[in-house]
Amino acid sequence: SSRRSAFLNQKRLGGVDCTLPCNVVSNNIGGNLDSVKIIDPSTGQSILVSHPEIYDMQNGEVAKFGNKFWMKNTIPAGGGAWIKEFEIDNSCNVTYIRQIEIPGDDLPNPGMGNGMAAIDDNTLLIGSVNFGISNPGFHNSVVSANISGSTAVYTPLFNIAVPSTASGWTISGDIVYIPSSNTIVTSEAGGGTPSRGVHYDMSGNVLGFANIGASVPYSMFCYNGEVYIGVNSSPGNVKRFDLSTYTISYDP
Repeated sequence: SSRRSAFLNQKRLGGVDCTLPCNVVSNNIGGNLDSVKIIDPSTGQSILVSHPEIYDMQNGEVAKFGNKFWMKNTIPAGGGAWIKEFEIDNSCNVTYIRQIEIPGDDLPNPGMGNGMAAIDDNTLLIGSVNFGISNPGFHNSVVSANISGSTAVYTPLFNIAVPSTASGWTISGDIVYIPSSNTIVTSEAGGGTPSRGVHYDMSGNVLGFANIGASVPYSMFCYNGEVYIGVNSSPGNVKRFDLSTYTISYDP
């Protein structure tokens, strides 16, 4: 009906329906420093939305759950490190919710890690965190971060599996959570070994992996049970990681 069409058009901005829970939020590197992109992965359409609190987070990583997203700063100013929480409404407006401190007392870098994903409203996953004296056995670890309070509380889950031929191996790209299987996928790289996507269970057991190749992996997202890895390569800048066959292919 025309009334229903008018209602749907009110929720859409630039071809993106901001009521959809599966939209992807991406930082806008090289563009407006106070903006992020909201992308509909089913159509490839995207819009820019802005908020002044995004400005100092522009090079940071992004995690999303429902209508909330989180950004982590990668270059702490004055030794501080934090995650900022935002919310997207049905009209694609962004609201700043709060700032969450990242622990740093006995964590080098300080606990920033690489990659970030959301399990729920109060739980994030962060990759390649190096613990100090509190957990000396955990190095290059995937951690669960409880963000229900004003400071994230880290619980180490497992160290990433380093290939025998690699040096300096780390989660160089990103991390995603697969809710249907309660598993984790990471994009990793290290000297002397092709970059790869790795599928883990929550205890760190490797369920499978596939080489990405010489391309450097960047961000990842999960859509309809499929994992997509952003790379700097040709053809295309997005690779699909098939978790049933553990193969990586170009996504047209």
